[in-house]
Formats: sequence, C-alpha cells, structure tokens
Amino acid sequence: MLSDAAGAWSVSVEEAVAGCLARAGVSEPPVSASDVARALGVSIVEDRRLATRGRCTRIGATPLVVVAAEDRPERREWTIAHELGEILFPEIAACVAGGDVTEDRLREQVANLFATRLLLPTLWFRSTWQTSGGDLWALKQAFSTASHELIAWRMLDAAPGMIVSIFDQGRLTARRGNCGAGRERLFPIETEARQQLATRRSPCKLTRDGVCVTIWPVDEPGWQREILRLHANTDD
Repeated sequence: MLSDAAGAWSVSVEEAVAGCLARAGVSEPPVSASDVARALGVSIVEDRRLATRGRCTRIGATPLVVVAAEDRPERREWTIAHELGEILFPEIAACVAGGDVTEDRLREQVANLFATRLLLPTLWFRSTWQTSGGDLWALKQAFSTASHELIAWRMLDAAPGMIVSIFDQGRLTARRGNCGAGRERLFPIETEARQQLATRRSPCKLTRDGVCVTIWPVDEPGWQREILRLHANTDD
C-alpha cells in the first residue's frame, strides 16, 4: 500500500506524468499512451499469444511494451499507460524512497496511479469537470482514450462527499466513495434514479434533501451498464 507516503507518491507520479506529456509534446486531451510511449523511446508490439493484457521488458537498452490483442482501444491505452508506469517506476520511486523499493504490489499500485493520471491528467480533468458540470459523457468526449469506468472513478478526485456505483446487467458490481458514510448500500434516491433510467435509457438526475444523484447508461450491444454518482448538493 502507498500508506503514509501516499502524498509523496502522488506528487512524484504527477511530476512524472507532466514530464512525459512535455517530452511527447502533448498539450491537451485526449492523451494517447501509445504516442507518449513512442515519444519516450518505448517500442510497442502486439503478441496474440500473451496470457495477460501486457508486460514490459527490454531488448538491449530499448524498453519494450508487449500487449495482447485487444478489440477495445481504451483497454489497450490503459495497458500501455500501465506498463509505461512500470518502466518509469524506478525513476518515480527515487523521488520518494531513494530508489530502494522493490515490492511488487507497490509497483503495481504506482503503475495504476500513473496510468490514471496519464490518461486523465489532473489539471485538464479538473478544468473539464468544471466546464462540463461533471457530466460523464462530456468528460468521455474530451478524454476519449479513457474508459467510462476509469473516468467515473477519477470523479472521486474532483469533489468531496461523493459515491460512485457501477451496475452491470442490473447488478451492482462496484461501489466506491470518498466519504465515510453510506458506501455499503444504496440510498432510496439512488434506487429511484435507477428505476427512472429503466423506463428510458437516457441520463437521469435527481436532487433532494441536500444530495444529488446522476445516472448514465453506458450500454453496449448485448450488455447494459449504468454508472451512478451521488454527491452533496452545493446548489441549495
């Protein structure tokens, strides 16, 4: 776990992301992890035999990202961004722990944080969050290389007092919050929003008793997914 040094790790990751974007000449979203990796001299190859989504290695002095065949562009971008974080981990760790960090779980967490920040850079995400009113579809349009799910979890960094839930085929599959209360079960207003969405597959927003709930359908052929956000209503 990042534990007590979480702040230091976040700062180091943010600095690494900023450096990568600058070296790649990326000045606005969306961010292509593939383009950033190539700009940093990292080669990318596809291996349909790969058992995992991706791995990083080296051929001589050249860093290499190997990715499995993937039909979802966002998933491929995430994989490349994650593996780039793995490659840069020693550089990121040097700013926090003098480079003497080898724990695999920590490396994985830092690579995940790096990938999120690379595809959804903090300053750009906050700016778009404000101009769009936090609308998931508007955020997806701006950050097209990131999945709806990744954007939904990134919302938790944008404002306090928020809970985000994901439903697949009508079943709650993930629920996270940045506040201590009410994470385990749905509030009645959340259930009501889901019921309204069931009658018309279009975004629905309810505001009541100091809270606001917004739910978006993110459907694919043969699969229904809903992303629901509850947060404190500051407009009252």
